[in-house]
Amino acid sequence: MSYRPADRVFRMCRDCFRVGGRAAAVAATLILVGCSSQPDGSTAEDARTEDVGQVVVLAEVPIDTDFGLVWVEVSVNGSDPLPFLLDTGFDYSVIDAGVAAALALPVSDPDTVPQPGGAVEIGLTEGVTLGVPGGEFPDWTLRAIPIAAAAQIVGREFAGIIGHDVLAERVWRIDYEAGTLTVYDASSVLPTDGAEIAVEVIAAEPFIEAVIEQPHAAAIPGKFKLDTGSTDVAGLNLNFHEGASVLAPGQATIPVPGVAVGGETTGILYRIGAFRIGPYSISSPVIGATLESAGFENRADAGTIGGAALRQFTLTIDYPRNRILLEPNGSYGKPAGEDLSGLWPVAHGDDFSVARARYVIPDSPAARAGVQVDDLILTVDGVPVSELRLAGVFELLRTGAGSTRVLRIDRAGEILELPVRLEPLL
Repeated sequence: MSYRPADRVFRMCRDCFRVGGRAAAVAATLILVGCSSQPDGSTAEDARTEDVGQVVVLAEVPIDTDFGLVWVEVSVNGSDPLPFLLDTGFDYSVIDAGVAAALALPVSDPDTVPQPGGAVEIGLTEGVTLGVPGGEFPDWTLRAIPIAAAAQIVGREFAGIIGHDVLAERVWRIDYEAGTLTVYDASSVLPTDGAEIAVEVIAAEPFIEAVIEQPHAAAIPGKFKLDTGSTDVAGLNLNFHEGASVLAPGQATIPVPGVAVGGETTGILYRIGAFRIGPYSISSPVIGATLESAGFENRADAGTIGGAALRQFTLTIDYPRNRILLEPNGSYGKPAGEDLSGLWPVAHGDDFSVARARYVIPDSPAARAGVQVDDLILTVDGVPVSELRLAGVFELLRTGAGSTRVLRIDRAGEILELPVRLEPLL
């Protein structure tokens, strides 16, 4: 996991668990369809399963999609529902090592595995019954990885990740605008009013073709990993960023640090002319490139496509047919959100009731207002962080360019009110 504070990239993948903070924090009531009981004793899956031609609906559940992340509730060996992140960027499903211990799940074959920023210990927990929307996956294997530290960055506790191993078994329709996830049997063939995009799955990672447009280069094509666990528009690997000469001559960039599972990372942010997926184009977004991440900054692919792009569509993940479907929603064509403050806050305290300034970009609006690292943010425009939650803080700091947000700060016991005038960083 690593995090670039200015674009709040939340990226989780097979070899990289990168968090950039545009994380879902407004809790929604999620229903574990397929496990809950109906008044007549049948399961919700039984009540919801229906055949419509070649379409077999297994479940439809509400989801939390703040900042383009998709949270679902999952049971493990019949446990109470636990929040999991649905993440196309992970090739396997994961449970937090601490949650595995709390559920008394045996973990075998522990191994120290290189990760961005350093190495972490990963083990296997086998023979698990995984209950997801649409039914159960019996005798399943999960990787036990220490991911609990990400709770401060995403502003919520979560227990694990639903990765490619599960996603490949069904068809999944994410309606970001409506906040629903519909799960279909793998035999289902869904039509679309939008675009069908071919997916190439390599080592359980899904890749699609996309194009960066810059004033100095009309089209820079690349192979990008589909990553619903990221909230940026696109995050580039170093080899593509440099080898494809994505930066225009003399173009401005902002250096930013990151946080990964194994330690610190570094990267930069810059603005591109457009990012194009199939027939659809996202105009003038800020994207990031990882420059150093313990060797994980260089991969054969171009990088990732994240939630800031995907949330502008209803996304259907149809791995049985090696495709995704994109249908534009009401967000398509509107500017992709970007940081306007230069402040990277993380959740603080056992109850996440305040936020802490993890990093402040030099000469940014937050820096000019006097915000300092480790300042505790109590309110934004008079609204307590405990009410806003972390995602609400981010939303206020990335909307309303030209307006001023007043931060009430606790600095080692001294209470300050600091006005931050929001403006684009690039």
